[in-house]
Amino acid sequence: MKIKITEVLIIILSAGAIFSAQEGARAETTTNLFTQPSVKIYNPDGSTNFFVPPANNMIPAEGQFAMVLWQANPLPGSNGLLLRDDNFNAGKYTGFYSGGKLGFNPSATETSEVEMFGTTVGAYLNSADIAGGNAGGDNRSKFMMTPTYTFPQVPGPGQSGQEPIFQNLSSGLQVQLELQVPTAESVGGAKCSTYASVDALFVQKDNNRFQVTYAVGLYSSNYGNNSPPINGAMDPYGADFIIETRLDSESSDYVTLNNGTTTDQNQPWLGFKKFSYTVTRENFKNALIAVGGAYKGSQDPSDYVLKSIHLNAEMQFAGCANGAPVRLGWSMENLVVNWLNNLTP
Repeated sequence: MKIKITEVLIIILSAGAIFSAQEGARAETTTNLFTQPSVKIYNPDGSTNFFVPPANNMIPAEGQFAMVLWQANPLPGSNGLLLRDDNFNAGKYTGFYSGGKLGFNPSATETSEVEMFGTTVGAYLNSADIAGGNAGGDNRSKFMMTPTYTFPQVPGPGQSGQEPIFQNLSSGLQVQLELQVPTAESVGGAKCSTYASVDALFVQKDNNRFQVTYAVGLYSSNYGNNSPPINGAMDPYGADFIIETRLDSESSDYVTLNNGTTTDQNQPWLGFKKFSYTVTRENFKNALIAVGGAYKGSQDPSDYVLKSIHLNAEMQFAGCANGAPVRLGWSMENLVVNWLNNLTP
Protein backbone atom coordinates (compact mmCIF):
# COMPACT_ATOMS: atom_id res chain seq x y z
CA MET A 1 0.00 0.00 0.00
CA LYS A 2 1.44 3.35 -1.04
CA ILE A 3 0.57 6.64 0.63
CA LYS A 4 1.04 9.75 -1.39
CA ILE A 5 2.94 12.70 0.06
CA THR A 6 -0.13 14.92 -0.41
CA GLU A 7 -2.22 12.53 1.71
CA VAL A 8 0.38 12.65 4.49
CA LEU A 9 0.33 16.44 4.44
CA ILE A 10 -3.45 16.50 4.62
CA ILE A 11 -3.43 14.17 7.64
CA ILE A 12 -0.79 16.26 9.41
CA LEU A 13 -2.57 19.54 8.72
CA SER A 14 -5.93 18.11 9.83
CA ALA A 15 -4.44 16.83 13.06
CA GLY A 16 -2.85 20.20 13.69
CA ALA A 17 -6.14 21.99 13.12
CA ILE A 18 -7.91 19.70 15.60
CA PHE A 19 -5.16 20.24 18.17
CA SER A 20 -5.31 24.03 17.70
CA ALA A 21 -9.10 24.06 18.08
CA GLN A 22 -8.90 22.02 21.28
CA GLU A 23 -6.11 24.21 22.60
CA GLY A 24 -8.00 27.40 21.76
CA ALA A 25 -11.30 26.30 23.33
CA ARG A 26 -11.02 27.30 26.97
CA ALA A 27 -13.45 26.07 29.60
CA GLU A 28 -15.85 28.51 31.20
CA THR A 29 -14.57 29.70 34.56
CA THR A 30 -16.56 30.93 37.56
CA THR A 31 -15.09 33.17 40.25
CA ASN A 32 -17.30 33.71 43.27
CA LEU A 33 -17.38 37.37 44.29
CA PHE A 34 -20.00 37.11 47.04
CA THR A 35 -22.12 34.49 48.82
CA GLN A 36 -24.67 35.72 51.35
CA PRO A 37 -23.37 34.92 54.84
CA SER A 38 -25.25 34.02 58.00
CA VAL A 39 -25.79 37.24 59.98
CA LYS A 40 -27.79 38.78 62.81
CA ILE A 41 -28.59 42.42 63.50
CA TYR A 42 -26.00 42.45 66.27
CA ASN A 43 -22.72 40.55 66.29
CA PRO A 44 -21.39 38.86 69.46
CA ASP A 45 -18.93 41.75 69.96
CA GLY A 46 -21.80 44.25 69.99
CA SER A 47 -21.18 45.65 66.52
CA THR A 48 -24.09 45.88 64.12
CA ASN A 49 -25.06 44.73 60.64
CA PHE A 50 -27.89 47.29 60.41
CA PHE A 51 -27.28 50.93 59.56
CA VAL A 52 -29.31 54.16 59.34
CA PRO A 53 -27.01 56.70 57.61
CA PRO A 54 -29.48 59.64 57.79
CA ALA A 55 -29.50 59.26 61.60
CA ASN A 56 -25.81 58.93 62.41
CA ASN A 57 -23.82 59.01 59.13
CA MET A 58 -22.61 55.43 59.67
CA ILE A 59 -22.39 53.03 56.71
CA PRO A 60 -21.28 49.40 56.35
CA ALA A 61 -17.60 48.69 55.88
CA GLU A 62 -16.27 47.28 52.63
CA GLY A 63 -16.71 43.53 52.65
CA GLN A 64 -19.58 43.68 55.17
CA PHE A 65 -23.03 42.36 54.26
CA ALA A 66 -25.59 44.57 55.97
CA MET A 67 -29.07 46.03 55.90
CA VAL A 68 -29.34 49.79 55.36
CA LEU A 69 -32.35 52.01 56.11
CA TRP A 70 -32.31 55.24 54.11
CA GLN A 71 -35.06 57.04 56.06
CA ALA A 72 -34.53 57.92 59.71
CA ASN A 73 -37.12 57.07 62.36
CA PRO A 74 -39.22 60.18 63.17
CA LEU A 75 -40.44 58.70 66.49
CA PRO A 76 -39.53 61.12 69.34
CA GLY A 77 -36.73 59.74 71.49
CA SER A 78 -35.48 57.30 68.86
CA ASN A 79 -32.60 59.49 67.64
CA GLY A 80 -33.60 58.39 64.16
CA LEU A 81 -32.76 54.74 64.88
CA LEU A 82 -34.95 51.64 65.11
CA LEU A 83 -35.82 50.11 68.46
CA ARG A 84 -36.17 46.63 69.89
CA ASP A 85 -39.66 45.41 69.11
CA ASP A 86 -41.16 42.55 71.10
CA ASN A 87 -44.76 43.59 70.50
CA PHE A 88 -45.13 42.95 66.76
CA ASN A 89 -43.79 40.33 64.36
CA ALA A 90 -43.85 41.24 60.68
CA GLY A 91 -43.52 37.63 59.54
CA LYS A 92 -47.05 37.53 58.19
CA TYR A 93 -46.09 40.35 55.82
CA THR A 94 -42.54 39.21 54.93
CA GLY A 95 -42.99 35.42 54.96
CA PHE A 96 -40.01 35.25 57.34
CA TYR A 97 -40.44 34.83 61.10
CA SER A 98 -37.27 36.04 62.75
CA GLY A 99 -36.12 36.36 66.33
CA GLY A 100 -33.87 39.23 65.34
CA LYS A 101 -35.85 42.36 64.53
CA LEU A 102 -36.05 46.09 65.16
CA GLY A 103 -39.04 48.37 64.61
CA PHE A 104 -40.03 52.00 64.19
CA ASN A 105 -42.54 52.10 67.03
CA PRO A 106 -42.43 49.21 69.54
CA SER A 107 -45.64 50.36 71.25
CA ALA A 108 -47.70 50.19 68.04
CA THR A 109 -49.82 47.17 67.13
CA GLU A 110 -48.18 47.24 63.68
CA THR A 111 -44.94 48.92 62.62
CA SER A 112 -42.23 48.81 59.96
CA GLU A 113 -39.50 46.32 60.86
CA VAL A 114 -36.13 44.97 59.75
CA GLU A 115 -35.37 41.25 60.09
CA MET A 116 -32.01 39.48 59.95
CA PHE A 117 -31.35 35.91 60.99
CA GLY A 118 -29.17 33.22 59.43
CA THR A 119 -28.96 33.51 55.67
CA THR A 120 -32.32 35.30 55.39
CA VAL A 121 -33.04 39.01 55.63
CA GLY A 122 -36.29 40.88 55.22
CA ALA A 123 -38.26 44.04 55.87
CA TYR A 124 -41.80 45.23 56.31
CA LEU A 125 -42.41 48.85 55.28
CA ASN A 126 -45.49 50.96 55.93
CA SER A 127 -45.31 54.50 54.57
CA ALA A 128 -47.43 55.72 57.49
CA ASP A 129 -44.38 55.32 59.75
CA ILE A 130 -42.37 58.04 57.95
CA ALA A 131 -44.73 60.14 55.84
CA GLY A 132 -44.43 63.79 56.84
CA GLY A 133 -41.58 63.11 59.24
CA ASN A 134 -38.50 65.29 59.48
CA ALA A 135 -35.94 62.94 61.01
CA GLY A 136 -33.67 62.79 57.96
CA GLY A 137 -33.52 61.03 54.63
CA ASP A 138 -36.04 61.20 51.83
CA ASN A 139 -39.20 60.70 53.89
CA ARG A 140 -41.40 62.72 51.54
CA SER A 141 -41.68 60.22 48.71
CA LYS A 142 -39.67 56.99 49.15
CA PHE A 143 -39.10 54.28 51.74
CA MET A 144 -36.58 51.45 51.58
CA MET A 145 -34.43 49.06 53.61
CA THR A 146 -31.84 47.35 51.47
CA PRO A 147 -29.45 44.43 51.92
CA THR A 148 -26.16 45.64 50.48
CA TYR A 149 -22.56 44.59 49.94
CA THR A 150 -19.60 46.74 48.88
CA PHE A 151 -16.77 44.78 47.34
CA PRO A 152 -13.47 45.13 49.24
CA GLN A 153 -10.43 46.67 47.63
CA VAL A 154 -7.96 44.12 46.32
CA PRO A 155 -4.74 44.54 44.34
CA GLY A 156 -5.38 45.07 40.66
CA PRO A 157 -6.41 47.69 38.13
CA GLY A 158 -9.45 49.87 38.69
CA GLN A 159 -10.51 52.73 40.92
CA SER A 160 -12.25 50.47 43.43
CA GLY A 161 -9.53 47.83 43.36
CA GLN A 162 -11.58 45.33 41.38
CA GLU A 163 -10.73 43.67 38.08
CA PRO A 164 -13.03 44.96 35.32
CA ILE A 165 -15.91 42.48 35.07
CA PHE A 166 -16.18 42.86 31.30
CA GLN A 167 -12.46 42.87 30.53
CA ASN A 168 -12.78 40.27 27.76
CA LEU A 169 -15.37 39.57 25.07
CA SER A 170 -16.78 36.45 26.78
CA SER A 171 -17.20 37.63 30.38
CA GLY A 172 -20.22 38.44 32.49
CA LEU A 173 -21.71 39.05 35.93
CA GLN A 174 -23.95 36.24 37.21
CA VAL A 175 -26.48 36.93 39.98
CA GLN A 176 -28.85 34.53 41.69
CA LEU A 177 -31.06 34.83 44.76
CA GLU A 178 -34.31 33.63 46.28
CA LEU A 179 -37.00 36.20 46.97
CA GLN A 180 -40.58 36.42 48.19
CA VAL A 181 -42.79 39.51 48.27
CA PRO A 182 -45.95 38.47 50.15
CA THR A 183 -47.13 42.05 50.76
CA ALA A 184 -47.30 44.77 48.13
CA GLU A 185 -50.15 47.23 48.46
CA SER A 186 -50.35 50.50 46.55
CA VAL A 187 -52.76 52.43 44.40
CA GLY A 188 -50.44 52.17 41.39
CA GLY A 189 -48.73 54.63 39.11
CA ALA A 190 -45.19 55.96 39.07
CA LYS A 191 -45.53 57.86 42.36
CA CYS A 192 -47.58 55.33 44.31
CA SER A 193 -45.95 51.95 43.71
CA THR A 194 -43.81 49.11 45.03
CA TYR A 195 -40.91 47.41 43.27
CA ALA A 196 -37.77 45.31 43.73
CA SER A 197 -34.65 45.13 41.59
CA VAL A 198 -31.06 43.97 41.98
CA ASP A 199 -28.83 47.01 41.53
CA ALA A 200 -25.14 46.57 40.66
CA LEU A 201 -23.04 49.75 40.83
CA PHE A 202 -20.23 50.04 38.29
CA VAL A 203 -17.58 52.76 38.35
CA GLN A 204 -15.52 53.94 35.38
CA LYS A 205 -12.00 52.95 36.40
CA ASP A 206 -10.18 56.00 35.03
CA ASN A 207 -12.80 58.56 36.06
CA ASN A 208 -14.95 57.74 39.10
CA ARG A 209 -17.20 60.68 38.28
CA PHE A 210 -18.99 58.30 35.90
CA GLN A 211 -20.99 55.64 37.72
CA VAL A 212 -23.64 53.30 36.35
CA THR A 213 -26.26 51.50 38.45
CA TYR A 214 -27.39 48.49 36.42
CA ALA A 215 -30.83 47.62 37.80
CA VAL A 216 -32.48 44.32 36.85
CA GLY A 217 -36.16 44.38 37.83
CA LEU A 218 -37.64 41.32 39.57
CA TYR A 219 -40.97 42.79 40.67
CA SER A 220 -42.99 45.96 40.13
CA SER A 221 -46.61 46.84 40.72
CA ASN A 222 -46.37 48.79 37.43
CA TYR A 223 -45.17 45.92 35.20
CA GLY A 224 -47.69 45.16 32.50
CA ASN A 225 -48.43 48.82 31.80
CA ASN A 226 -46.45 48.87 28.53
CA SER A 227 -43.20 48.91 30.49
CA PRO A 228 -40.22 49.34 28.13
CA PRO A 229 -37.36 46.82 28.23
CA ILE A 230 -34.86 49.53 29.17
CA ASN A 231 -34.76 53.01 30.68
CA GLY A 232 -31.90 55.32 31.54
CA ALA A 233 -31.68 58.50 33.61
CA MET A 234 -29.54 60.23 36.22
CA ASP A 235 -30.37 59.34 39.81
CA PRO A 236 -32.09 62.45 41.23
CA TYR A 237 -30.75 61.54 44.70
CA GLY A 238 -27.20 60.50 43.78
CA ALA A 239 -24.32 60.84 41.34
CA ASP A 240 -24.94 57.66 39.36
CA PHE A 241 -26.68 57.07 36.05
CA ILE A 242 -29.38 54.40 36.42
CA ILE A 243 -30.00 51.85 33.68
CA GLU A 244 -33.18 49.88 34.35
CA THR A 245 -34.14 46.64 32.62
CA ARG A 246 -36.39 43.67 33.47
CA LEU A 247 -35.87 39.97 33.93
CA ASP A 248 -37.94 38.78 30.98
CA SER A 249 -37.49 37.59 27.41
CA GLU A 250 -38.34 41.01 25.96
CA SER A 251 -35.21 42.40 27.66
CA SER A 252 -32.83 39.73 26.31
CA ASP A 253 -30.63 42.36 24.67
CA TYR A 254 -29.79 43.70 28.14
CA VAL A 255 -29.93 40.70 30.47
CA THR A 256 -29.51 36.94 29.91
CA LEU A 257 -31.95 34.64 31.68
CA ASN A 258 -30.31 31.61 33.28
CA ASN A 259 -31.93 28.16 33.26
CA GLY A 260 -34.60 27.68 35.90
CA THR A 261 -35.08 31.35 36.68
CA THR A 262 -38.34 33.02 37.57
CA THR A 263 -39.14 35.99 35.34
CA ASP A 264 -40.30 39.39 36.56
CA GLN A 265 -43.49 39.55 38.63
CA ASN A 266 -46.26 42.14 38.97
CA GLN A 267 -48.25 40.56 41.82
CA PRO A 268 -47.17 39.69 45.39
CA TRP A 269 -46.37 36.05 46.21
CA LEU A 270 -45.69 33.91 49.28
CA GLY A 271 -42.86 31.38 49.10
CA PHE A 272 -39.32 31.85 47.83
CA LYS A 273 -38.80 31.97 44.08
CA LYS A 274 -35.40 31.63 42.44
CA PHE A 275 -34.19 34.45 40.22
CA SER A 276 -31.02 33.87 38.20
CA TYR A 277 -29.48 35.90 35.38
CA THR A 278 -26.22 37.00 33.78
CA VAL A 279 -25.29 40.44 32.48
CA THR A 280 -22.83 39.68 29.70
CA ARG A 281 -20.40 42.12 28.17
CA GLU A 282 -22.69 42.28 25.14
CA ASN A 283 -25.72 42.99 27.37
CA PHE A 284 -23.87 45.81 29.10
CA LYS A 285 -22.68 47.25 25.79
CA ASN A 286 -26.20 47.10 24.33
CA ALA A 287 -27.54 49.00 27.34
CA LEU A 288 -24.92 51.76 27.08
CA ILE A 289 -25.81 52.17 23.40
CA ALA A 290 -29.56 52.11 24.08
CA VAL A 291 -29.48 55.01 26.54
CA GLY A 292 -27.59 57.03 23.94
CA GLY A 293 -26.36 60.50 24.69
CA ALA A 294 -28.17 60.68 28.02
CA TYR A 295 -25.09 59.08 29.61
CA LYS A 296 -21.77 60.88 29.12
CA GLY A 297 -19.40 58.18 30.37
CA SER A 298 -17.44 55.55 28.44
CA GLN A 299 -19.27 53.24 26.05
CA ASP A 300 -16.61 50.53 26.51
CA PRO A 301 -17.71 47.83 29.03
CA SER A 302 -14.09 47.00 29.87
CA ASP A 303 -13.72 50.47 31.41
CA TYR A 304 -15.94 49.58 34.40
CA VAL A 305 -15.28 47.92 37.74
CA LEU A 306 -17.94 46.54 40.10
CA LYS A 307 -18.26 48.57 43.30
CA SER A 308 -21.35 47.26 45.11
CA ILE A 309 -24.61 45.34 44.83
CA HIS A 310 -27.91 45.61 46.69
CA LEU A 311 -31.54 44.57 46.54
CA ASN A 312 -33.52 47.74 45.87
CA ALA A 313 -36.86 46.79 47.47
CA GLU A 314 -38.62 50.11 47.69
CA MET A 315 -41.86 52.06 47.58
CA GLN A 316 -42.95 55.45 46.32
CA PHE A 317 -45.87 57.08 48.10
CA ALA A 318 -45.85 60.81 47.25
CA GLY A 319 -48.53 60.38 44.58
CA CYS A 320 -50.97 58.24 46.55
CA ALA A 321 -54.52 59.58 46.55
CA ASN A 322 -55.68 61.03 49.88
CA GLY A 323 -52.39 60.02 51.49
CA ALA A 324 -53.28 56.34 51.37
CA PRO A 325 -50.46 54.29 52.96
CA VAL A 326 -48.30 51.96 50.90
CA ARG A 327 -47.16 48.63 52.36
CA LEU A 328 -44.34 46.36 51.22
CA GLY A 329 -43.13 43.14 52.83
CA TRP A 330 -40.33 40.98 51.44
CA SER A 331 -37.56 38.56 52.40
CA MET A 332 -34.46 37.34 50.56
CA GLU A 333 -31.93 34.54 50.97
CA ASN A 334 -29.01 32.87 49.20
CA LEU A 335 -27.74 35.85 47.21
CA VAL A 336 -24.73 34.76 45.13
CA VAL A 337 -22.65 36.92 42.77
CA ASN A 338 -20.19 35.30 40.34
CA TRP A 339 -17.76 36.56 37.72
CA LEU A 340 -17.89 34.41 34.58
CA ASN A 341 -15.27 34.14 31.88
CA ASN A 342 -15.05 32.26 28.57
CA LEU A 343 -18.82 32.15 28.17
CA THR A 344 -20.12 30.08 25.26
CA PRO A 345 -21.82 32.36 22.69
